[in-house]
This record gives sequence, structure tokens and C-alpha cells, in this order.
Amino acid sequence: MFASYVLFMAALSGFAYHKILEMDYRFGQNDLIEYAQYAKENNLNINTFETGRRYSLLYYSGKKVVFDIPEEDFAHVISEPQNIIIVRKKELGKVPVKATILKEGRKYVLLTK
Repeated sequence: MFASYVLFMAALSGFAYHKILEMDYRFGQNDLIEYAQYAKENNLNINTFETGRRYSLLYYSGKKVVFDIPEEDFAHVISEPQNIIIVRKKELGKVPVKATILKEGRKYVLLTK
């Protein structure tokens, strides 16, 4: 009986493994990884607005990240050509100035001048 439970759980875990990884990407982690690698490849500075601290940006870019820039500094930060800003999609309406959407993912948006 115990062996059948172990085999059943092993088989179930094997099938569920791919769904669990896919679920992680659906929560926006894949977006952050892609944006961090894009910034690293193009030597851009990463800033975030209304996202909280997302440490995967530090890990995958290998650069300093400015988290949650204040609304009053947004226009100055976005005007610099070497800066990109990551915003949650649902917070895109709070962006105080017009910006160009460089990339759009499931949960996050990458903005530039």
C-alpha cells in the first residue's frame, strides 16, 4: 500500500513539475528576467515605478537597480537616454508623463523615453 502511494505521488509530481514552472512565469517573473537581460545587453540603467523590490532584476542584470522612484522624479529619470523604467501593467495609469512602451509582458511593462 505504501509503495503504491509513493509511486502515485512520484508520477503526479512528474506531470505537475512543468505546470509549476509555467505558473512561476505567468506571475511575471519571466518578464523581469527578460527586461534585466535586455538592460545588461544594452548597458541600460534599470529603474522601477510602483513595483516594490524585485531582486531578480539585481541578479539577472548584475547592475544596480533604483527601486520605486518617486512620482516627482519620473520625468527626469525617463528623460535620460540610458534609463529604462519597469512598471506593473495595472499601475500604468499612474505614470505621470508620456513614455514609450518598449516591451510589454504578462504583468510588467518596460518604458523608455
